[in-house]
Amino acid sequence: FSEAVYSLPKITSEYPNYYLGHYLTGVVMSGLEQDEEAVSAFNRAIALNAEDFESYASLGLLYYREAEKAFDSKVAAKSVENFQKALKYNPNCNTYYYYIGLNEMLENKYDDAISNFKKAINLKSNDYNSKYYKAIAQYLNKDYKGSIDESTNLLFRRVSNYNQVLYLRALSYYKLKNYEAAIADIEKIHHNMDDIYNLDIKKFTQ
Repeated sequence: FSEAVYSLPKITSEYPNYYLGHYLTGVVMSGLEQDEEAVSAFNRAIALNAEDFESYASLGLLYYREAEKAFDSKVAAKSVENFQKALKYNPNCNTYYYYIGLNEMLENKYDDAISNFKKAINLKSNDYNSKYYKAIAQYLNKDYKGSIDESTNLLFRRVSNYNQVLYLRALSYYKLKNYEAAIADIEKIHHNMDDIYNLDIKKFTQ
């Protein structure tokens, strides 16, 4: 990023109406965690090219990160707005629906979140992030059976966060008072001594 910091101002100075230069400036500022400068650069790019879906999406991501840190529903709404604008010009991007769903979870809009995770999955069948957070949204929405079904499908895929999915399924089984199944999943987690959830469980069971 350091080289780009020095070269991009020259580009935007010599070609001030070249939207891509401002977009790249935003990317660099975002990477340097200078969010205000990044937002300004992305907005400048959009002012020069109203169809710059990458700048809309980048703004959406910046606002999502801010909303996630502060649990701020108003900032989450700004993130959703920008991802929706990005979708207008790039409608087949599953990642945009994924982040809209994450924002809606922050807003406690679980039905809407589930709907957008489904849209992401329809666009990319192996979007395991959307499947996992869909299962979480179903759990938070008290659809424990749906969460179990989605978790089970993920477990068949041997996803990288296997133990996290097991833990989520165990919680859903517990809510349905299927204690035997919940304990069975917890015991599976115990087999992986390095897993963070296992460490938490050991503290309470020792």
